[in-house]
Formats: sequence, structure tokens, C-alpha cells
Amino acid sequence: QQIIKTADPTAQVGIGSLIEATPLRLKYLDKVWDSYFNQFGYTMGQDIDVWNIHGFILREIKNSWGAEIPAGLTSNDYDKEEGYLYGVSSLSAIGAAHKDIETFKEFTVAMRTWMAERGERDKPLINTEYGILYKSDFFGISQQDVNNYMTDSFDYLLSTTDSSIGYPADENRLVQGWIWYSLNATDFNGALFNSSKALTTFGNNWKSYVTNPAKPLAYQAQQNLLVANLRSSPEYYNDPPGGVGDFTLRADISNSGNSKTNVGSIQVKFFEDAAKTQQIGATQTIDDLAGCGETKTVEVVWPNVGSGAHTWYVEATPIGGEIKTSDNTGQETVFVFNPAPTANLGLTKTVDEVSPFEKVGRVNYNITVTNPGPEVGNNIIVNDVLPSGLTYSAYEATQGSYFTSGPWLVGNLEVGESATLTITARVQAGQAGVTIVNTATLSSTDSVDTTLGDNSASVSIVPLQLSEVYLPLLLK
Repeated sequence: QQIIKTADPTAQVGIGSLIEATPLRLKYLDKVWDSYFNQFGYTMGQDIDVWNIHGFILREIKNSWGAEIPAGLTSNDYDKEEGYLYGVSSLSAIGAAHKDIETFKEFTVAMRTWMAERGERDKPLINTEYGILYKSDFFGISQQDVNNYMTDSFDYLLSTTDSSIGYPADENRLVQGWIWYSLNATDFNGALFNSSKALTTFGNNWKSYVTNPAKPLAYQAQQNLLVANLRSSPEYYNDPPGGVGDFTLRADISNSGNSKTNVGSIQVKFFEDAAKTQQIGATQTIDDLAGCGETKTVEVVWPNVGSGAHTWYVEATPIGGEIKTSDNTGQETVFVFNPAPTANLGLTKTVDEVSPFEKVGRVNYNITVTNPGPEVGNNIIVNDVLPSGLTYSAYEATQGSYFTSGPWLVGNLEVGESATLTITARVQAGQAGVTIVNTATLSSTDSVDTTLGDNSASVSIVPLQLSEVYLPLLLK
């Protein structure tokens, strides 16, 4: 990455495309994410500028055609029934699933949700290859089916937004760019041109879509400046020397339209008041921005900020022809604490099954961190290493990321807030009658915890023996 960025500072680094965002492939991505952290000591997201998927809908079956099983997954990592369309052999049923637009939407949301849960929401997601591969001869897919799928997917990708998982720099759209498969590969379905370079039925459908005035984002050139992802470095001060600190304020300026701005330079100003009369630093300028969420960052230094909460404001000067200007402004708050905040952080832990069966049983450990106050809890970390006798399966967290090496990086909790982690594990064979104790401990690097007695919790399980029962076979 360093070599690439040195040669071309504008280059973006992404993952190799995930074929489809099925539950099994997201489990594979979890293993890659955890492995990266365990090898390098930081999250994979720090080295990634853009996330990349393929939007196909394919079977996941070992040693069979389709998407196969992700490399590196062993029989201990997944059940074969988890593979998408496992057990489905009817070609017509496979064809029906392959062209199901609702499944396409489900997989798109699943990928964006996975990104948001790992702090990667503020990055673009591109779909670099998708469409209908299977032909009508065996799978019952007509040319009209392909055209419907193309049109419906374009409508979905252009218009669908989500305020909790979408990309803020692109008005919370889920996907920032996509490529229909294919241009002229006639071995599969969906080619826009035939071997004589003439438009196919699908090519004409594409042409009709992008020349339709009723589809303005596809038909008409539009620009829209958007101020997003306001942040500061540091995020706050705890008892700084002299009671004051300097903040570097940053904002991302994006063009969520579909075409380049073409104004030469864009002006951005920072202010310390809502009326925008007290400017912070000099006016910043950036070059033109391409559409679909292309983003550039501007920054200024706000010196000698004293104790308390201080809101700052950013405004990108509107350009001619913008489709809206209400999103040309943004605001954020920095804090100077004198002294460090105190927070009575607490931890509780439960398990849903205290007597699971060995070998086949699964248990869910639920860990909750609370902050009753009196001030914010910063950089909270919970450590929970699964004990011997258990095999990790999955996790869900209301915030932060959990790594199989133990740490749950919770982040910050305001007064009255809480966060919950659920770790799912499978009981290994040979554990019947063994007491398995699982302990979680809590710490915070940037807060003073007033009570330490509730910073650790343990729960125990005693697995039951799995007995085999043989039934007689009666022949009549």
C-alpha cells in the first residue's frame, strides 16, 4: 500500500471482490478481518479506502459449480447447510433465485451492515460485477427477466438510502458505483453488445434507461456538494496544560451528484459560531470533484480552545446548478475536560444455556457495559477470551468490534448509554461434566472509573453428555 500511495497519492486501495454477501461469505470476511488484526495489531479497515463486492446470486456448495466455498474455511468453521442454495438442485429453482431482485437487495444491505458494524460506514462500496449469468435454455430465464432485473437493480442502486448504514458522503446511498455484466461476453447472459458490435435486447434496455428523463440521476448531469464526516484531532482534551488545547478540524467535502463540478475550485470555511461570523483559520479551496461521492478533505487548526463543549461549523460555498444546498453545511463539537472525566463504568454477563450438550450445543454469552455517569466513558475495552472447551462461532455488537483474540473495542459511552456484545460459541466434544468458566473484564484508558468492583464478571456452564439412542427397525 505504501509503495502504491507513494507513486500515486490519489490511488485507492480495496479488497478483492467478495463474490456475494451471503451469510457464509460474511463469516469468511470475519475470519479475514480477525486474522488481519491478529497479524498486524490494527484493523484491516485502516488499510482500505474502498470496499468491493460482486452482486451475483450463486450457489455455495463444495466441489460444485457456482461460487464454491470460500478458501480457507474448514469443516470446523461452517456447516455445509450454511451454503447459499445448498440442497437445491433444480435448475429452474436455481434460475429463480439467480434473478431474484429481493435477494440482490438483501445481499447489498448485508454488506453495508457488515461495514457499518466494523466502523467502515464512511467508505464507498462498489459493485464491480453483477447481472444475470444463466441463460434461458436450462434455467427458465427469459430476456424480459434480464431486462426487468437490470431496470429494477438500477432503480434500487440509484435511489435507496439508509441513514444508519449508508455512505454519508453520497447522501447515505448504499452503493457508490456498479458495473453490469457484461459489455460483450456472449458466453453468459446479459451482454449489451453482440459479436457484430450491435446493441442486444439488453443493450437497448440500458440505452432506454439512461436516456429516460424520468430517471434524472441516470439521464441528467447533476452536481451536489455535501459536507460530511466532521472530526477533530484530538477528539477531546483531558486536563491539558494550561487548561487549553489546539484542535485540528477536518471535514470531507463530497459531490453526491452524478457528474464533475467543473467550477475550478470550491471554497470551504470553518466557523466557531452558528451565525458564521467568526471564521476559524483561512478559507480552504479544493479542486473539482467527480460525482458519486468523490470526496476530498480540508482542515484548519483551532488554537487555544478552553474548557467546555465547543461547537464548530463548516460551510462549502454553493456552486451554480446544485440540485440542493441544504447539505452544504455541517457542525460538530469538541470537548476540553479539566480534569479527566469520571465514569462509574459497569459490566454484567449472562449465558443463555448453562447445561448445553457437548459436541452439538451452542451457547450465547451476553456482555453489557453501562455508564451511569457522571461523565463520558472514553476508549472502553472489554477483554473476553473464550476458555478451553469452546469454539468461537460468531458475534454481534451494538457498537465497536470484537476480535477472537479477546478484545472488544467498545469505544465511548455517554452518560446513560450502554453497549452489548453477544458471543456465540460451540461446545467441543469431551466436555461433559466439565465446569467451563468464562470471564470478561472492563477497562478504560481515558476515563477515571469511580468504582472498580463491577468491572469483571464470570459465568459458568456444565455441558451434558450427548447420548446416542438406537431405535429398532420393524419390517412388515
